[in-house]
Amino acid sequence: MPGEIIPITFFIVVAVIVKIVSDNGIKRKLIAGGLVNENVQYLYSDRLNAAVPGSLKWGMVLVAVGLALLIAPDMTEFTLALMLIFGGAALIAYYIIGTTLLARKKDEA
Repeated sequence: MPGEIIPITFFIVVAVIVKIVSDNGIKRKLIAGGLVNENVQYLYSDRLNAAVPGSLKWGMVLVAVGLALLIAPDMTEFTLALMLIFGGAALIAYYIIGTTLLARKKDEA
């Protein structure tokens, strides 16, 4: 019985992931084809990703984590805490930059 649980659980997880990805693909195709109203298009649009590239986000996070490692290089709990704090601060800064650029882009249009 325990030997059967792992493959069954794996199959269920894979099936759920495939369903989510395929449903998302179908929704995106419907939106691209204009077969839904503008409220649904607004919900599924990538507004922030269109205004600010994702590479900025990951660049900010990696710089912040690198800075944390530079400050406390001995790999203690303090280092881990600094990595999480600086990484979170970088994500918050990215959100602020992204929403500012999005608002600026919206005003120009």
